[in-house]
Amino acid sequence: MRSASQVAKLGRLATYSATDFPGLTGQARPQDAGVLQLDASRSLRLGGAFQALAAAQGRQGRVEVAGANLTVVPTLQGVTPPAGSLFIEAAGLNALGAQTLLLGATSHLDAQGQRRLNVTASHLTIAGGAALSGPEIVLAASDSITLAEGASLLSVGTIDDQLSNDLQVNGDGALLRVSTGALATLVRTGQTGVTGSVQVETGARLSSVGSTLLDASAQMSLAGQLNLGGSLSLAAPRISLGEPVAT
Repeated sequence: MRSASQVAKLGRLATYSATDFPGLTGQARPQDAGVLQLDASRSLRLGGAFQALAAAQGRQGRVEVAGANLTVVPTLQGVTPPAGSLFIEAAGLNALGAQTLLLGATSHLDAQGQRRLNVTASHLTIAGGAALSGPEIVLAASDSITLAEGASLLSVGTIDDQLSNDLQVNGDGALLRVSTGALATLVRTGQTGVTGSVQVETGARLSSVGSTLLDASAQMSLAGQLNLGGSLSLAAPRISLGEPVAT
């Protein structure tokens, strides 16, 4: 047995802690906050806050909500979700205070520090009157994402971009991301273009001061109000902007 000082004399050694080890670049680290994953079958009413504060220089907490057919509504009062659908109150999601909110999927970091999405939702709708806001909001579905008339999606606050913004997803689908941070790179593999649509209806509002990413395997229609600053990425075989003009 030798002491630490004796071992240090045997050669040149570098000492690191787990919080600043170079090999953890782009991956979760001890100072990062955790993730809250939720899954329900009919309705989800959230009345609390997500207390997941990171340590110094760590990334704040993330909330992920899975489900087959998700609809974000302004209120659950007097609403009976149909079978096979999950209704969620927008105010409850906003009140959680998560730095990143992911709806319609769960995620994990692979060995390369890229975030892989496991999409669970076929359809995801932000209903009229529902307003979602946060530093980073990601919507994912295998069939369609719809911002209905009167719905709004807004990126506000500060996001820590220390983790990789690269997103990986397999198969046809749709994805919408708004963030106050840098633009994400989406890599979609195994797509056929049969399904996957993004629709921002007339009267809906999409607003972001940092970056916006919209991706659809089949088609995209943007007829609502778009207040987009910073970086923008649109990817789809067919993209329609605005309402058609009558002739």
